[in-house]
Amino acid sequence: MIRRFFALTLKELSLAVASPSAWVFLVIFLVLSSFCAFVASGIFASGQADLALFFDWMPWLFLLIVPALAMPMWSEERRLGVFELTISFPASLREMVFGKFIAGTVLLTIALLLTFPVPVTAVVLGEPDIGAILCGYAGALLLGCAYLAMASFCSAVSKSQTASFLLSVFLCGFFLFAGWPRVTELLALWLPQNIVDAISSCSFLSNYQAFQKGLIDTSELVYAVSVTIFFLALTWFTLEFAATVPNGLFSAGILRNRASRRALGKFCLHFLWILVVSISLIVTGHIWKTRVDISSDQAYSISPISKQVAAKLESPVLVRFYASRSSKVMLPVLKKYADRVEWLLKEFAAAANGKIILEIVDPAENPIYDEAATLDGCTAMTDPSGEQFFLGISASNGAKTHVIPYLTPRHEAQLEYDIIRIVQNAARKQRPKLGIMSPLPVFGKRPDLTSQFQQMQNEVVTIDPPWYVITELMKDYQVIQIPMDAPESPDDIEAVIVIHPSGMQPRTQFALDQFVLRGGNLAVFADPRSFYAILKSKKDYSMLDHFVSDLPGLFQNWGVSYRTNLLIADMDSAYRNKLPDRIVTNPLVSNLQKNRFPKGSSESSYLNTVSLYFSGYFHLENKPNVKSRILLETSPNTQIVSADVSSPELIMRRFKSGGKALPLAVCLEGTFDTAYPDGAPDPTALKDNAKILKKSLKTSRIYLFSDSDMLFNDVCVQKVMDVTGQQIWARANDNVTLILNVAEQLTNQPSLAEIRSRIPMSRPLTRFNEIKAKAELRYRDKILKAERAFISSTRRLEAMKRAMRKTPSEELMSGIRTETNKNQEARRELNMLRHTLRSELEQLETKIKIINLVVVPGIIALLGIIYAIVRHSLMTRRSKS
Repeated sequence: MIRRFFALTLKELSLAVASPSAWVFLVIFLVLSSFCAFVASGIFASGQADLALFFDWMPWLFLLIVPALAMPMWSEERRLGVFELTISFPASLREMVFGKFIAGTVLLTIALLLTFPVPVTAVVLGEPDIGAILCGYAGALLLGCAYLAMASFCSAVSKSQTASFLLSVFLCGFFLFAGWPRVTELLALWLPQNIVDAISSCSFLSNYQAFQKGLIDTSELVYAVSVTIFFLALTWFTLEFAATVPNGLFSAGILRNRASRRALGKFCLHFLWILVVSISLIVTGHIWKTRVDISSDQAYSISPISKQVAAKLESPVLVRFYASRSSKVMLPVLKKYADRVEWLLKEFAAAANGKIILEIVDPAENPIYDEAATLDGCTAMTDPSGEQFFLGISASNGAKTHVIPYLTPRHEAQLEYDIIRIVQNAARKQRPKLGIMSPLPVFGKRPDLTSQFQQMQNEVVTIDPPWYVITELMKDYQVIQIPMDAPESPDDIEAVIVIHPSGMQPRTQFALDQFVLRGGNLAVFADPRSFYAILKSKKDYSMLDHFVSDLPGLFQNWGVSYRTNLLIADMDSAYRNKLPDRIVTNPLVSNLQKNRFPKGSSESSYLNTVSLYFSGYFHLENKPNVKSRILLETSPNTQIVSADVSSPELIMRRFKSGGKALPLAVCLEGTFDTAYPDGAPDPTALKDNAKILKKSLKTSRIYLFSDSDMLFNDVCVQKVMDVTGQQIWARANDNVTLILNVAEQLTNQPSLAEIRSRIPMSRPLTRFNEIKAKAELRYRDKILKAERAFISSTRRLEAMKRAMRKTPSEELMSGIRTETNKNQEARRELNMLRHTLRSELEQLETKIKIINLVVVPGIIALLGIIYAIVRHSLMTRRSKS
């Protein structure tokens, strides 16, 4: 049987290779897949070496390509009348069905393998997730097999290739669109909700998501295999019925013929049998399932550290998972996500050795559960019809309750950390205290009397909420706001974070000095140019006094040199934005990548991207009893520039690399001497019994950052649209993660940095960005010279026009005409240089697109033509001989 099976497969492959349709299939598939990868998905526009968007297109490509590949599989034999001859071969129909299917699968596999230039391009130009790419290809192959089995069944049903193709597209399209909200709403009008849920759970899209992220979900694997086997079996049963009843099911007198009735009954029994088996396999795979995370950073599976934290909880915690699975308005994608959340919670509960009591609650089943979810703090989501559903988690310990109000697939990568966070906070007897000082409204801006008056007059009043990083700190700590003029720091605070210490009085600096000497830990975010203050000063004039921040006495005492009149310009890490007519580059804005975080640092070594705006730098001096570590640093391709220079173009024109990396964030640990050996600068502000320290009582830890804008919302987070249509915060980089890691070290808490930093944030096209930077540097002088010529010409022209309006003369008119010609010439030269630069930058993109869209499919087409010519020549020789 095995020999017959392989013989059938080889026969079908040889026929496929000899047929032009197989070669056409390969060429069209390669062209369309490359188009989806480099044009529709916009890998260069996103600047990320991420192929998730490429794999997103696979179900849609297969919808047209696979039915075209499989439509002649059986329908052509039945149309030509050779089907009866086929079944007379010494092989069973089952072997023939699977032999043709394996041959089609081999062709599909070859087609997927020939898309190798897409991942190769990502590897050459960036640092993609190899595990996720391999898993994506595996998922695409499984999905393609399911499509191929459906198309094989449709080909067996009809004698017409056209009808087979259309039926295949319809059947595959139904499974593709089954989970869409509009489809489920339409089905809910005619079918019970349980059946609608069952149909939507069979959607290809919802059972393909995990593979795109680097997850092998056994439930999705079993689903793909079950669907494939189901339709292959239907193909086998259909062909058996066709062999017995050649004229088809709807032929006249079929029910009067005993053999036909028996064949129809046999087909129905076989259909019910394979349907029950397939459903049983899918249900079994859904109940007993597991997930294997093969992504590079293992960001979608529970980590060993999470298991250790769960096992060492201080006290038992009751965890309730509220998921309205039986609700009609809950989207199928959210129900699928709820299954993954439940799996993760069960993993945590198993690792906690009984300290986590897990309850799975469906609020849609009982109004009491609905009220319980609301009381626990979960947020009810509302659909357009007004109906509500819940998807949230609460962790309770006595009177304490911590909650994730609403779970969204957008935050799936940080789900593990979010669960550990609320469980750990609920189990703690007391949360650590963390003090925060800042002249900026980091805690939000409450309405003043003027605003309240405006509100009474029905005028719109803007209320600024707390910064996102502050709300995140409030989830883990008792955050206490310390005034900027505080003469002393509270005794019960373990750590203090100072954000942009602009205009800090000497007595407050003395309080920080004494706080460090008592063993307190400190983090300072200084800034030579506050982007936030500059931005807000247009409406809030009080921000004019907060453009610069420094602690000169303390920094010098700690062995750190920091100058507020200098900024860093990093060309390798520079911010770049591609506009329709040009590429904007700002070397004063740094997007630091993983290679800019020194290894061995628990605070930053796990990060991917950190963004800084108008940052300064530090110079470290050796101090006795003090150890220093660098957390962030620039690239060697960096220049120190004056803070008075704000033009990125001018900096790029005069750019000259310093050739060495500069520290942007440092950590100091050890014992320190006081910065005030002569005593307090304001003794009257001290308490009567206050003890002034000259040396440290114990070891302290100090973190220094040369930028405070990294905490500003516009820099570290962005608003995105959720699947339900609501606006939510999404992290744009790892800035918030870095601050949470630092706060953890400041308060001496168990480190969750590895879990927190497992969130996959960015996989930039590093090589591509380096090529861009080199091209920009080559053209910077020419472009800036042309810009200066154009600006000076414009100014002269405007001056002449003003003079002409005052005292008209023929000489001025002639000068205006001459200057206008010069101005237009300068404009043309500037536009030409910008166009040349843009063309050079796009040249690499064009080459890659040509290689993928033209060269590789062209090679395959050429091989097909050569094979056809050689085969025709051999057949001609044999016929003559």
